[in-house]
Amino acid sequence: MANPFDQFDVATKAGNPFDQFDAPAKRERTYAEAAKDILAGGVSGVGALAQLPGQLYGLATGDFSDTGLTKIGRQVREYGEEMKSPGLKQAEAERAAKIKEAGKEGEFKAGLTAFKETITDPALLSNFIAEQAPNLLPGFAVARGLKIAGAAAPTAVSGAVGTGAVQQGADIGAGTYEQLYKEMLAKGVPEQEAVGRALGYARATGASAAVISLVAQRLPGGRAIEEAMAKVPIKGGLAAKGVAAGKGGLGETVSEMVEEGGGKVAQNLAAQQVDPTRSLTEGLGETMGMAAVGGLGLGTAAGLTRRAEAAP
Repeated sequence: MANPFDQFDVATKAGNPFDQFDAPAKRERTYAEAAKDILAGGVSGVGALAQLPGQLYGLATGDFSDTGLTKIGRQVREYGEEMKSPGLKQAEAERAAKIKEAGKEGEFKAGLTAFKETITDPALLSNFIAEQAPNLLPGFAVARGLKIAGAAAPTAVSGAVGTGAVQQGADIGAGTYEQLYKEMLAKGVPEQEAVGRALGYARATGASAAVISLVAQRLPGGRAIEEAMAKVPIKGGLAAKGVAAGKGGLGETVSEMVEEGGGKVAQNLAAQQVDPTRSLTEGLGETMGMAAVGGLGLGTAAGLTRRAEAAP
């Protein structure tokens, strides 16, 4: 994968690397482009979701070949990226450069920058939320399926939580395999040895990420989305919706930061087995900053969709 920061190499561009962003017109979008950018996020999210069966199969068998749904999912994600308007791509490039610059002052500053740049830019925010939304579909299907089958609300919520944990473990595990396999080949490790070692690290990392996900969703407010999926009502009438939205947004923000941050640390720990110089916190700030955006947006929306039930 190409380095998204290559375009900011000052060795190939004299002067301020942000000079290319001085023309405001490059950030402007038509209404049609804005709508298409939201659709592009949804398409990318569907592509990521389509890769889930292949990720699980790869972790189970060691076969991560680019075929079937894995290939289709990758192609759909790439198509979603191609759909983005020039204005959105420009905004993403600016954000990436600012995060990289902020990272020189530490991961906390990088995370704060990632959160601020995304939450305050309608183009970046709408595309990102649209990209995350399809990942909720498996949990939604499980929760509603259990409810239809007559299960109690807590069981439906637990089913959705478990589904999310499996998704997180598969995503982190598959990403770990791809990264470490390539690194070991580059270091001259024989292919069969690289496959075996990368698979072992990937399985351990994926399992750790799934456990972290389960723990994170037990935090206060960390199940707001799953409770909305299971149609768990809130008591107190319509006025309670605002409270539920606030609690859902805050709870899911913290939960997502713990979940995604823990997964990133687990990945870095596995990477240290191949590259001892890898920091445990590498990329942690940006990961947690973007997780906060997703948790806040989706958690707030979940609270607003909860059905209010008047107290007796």
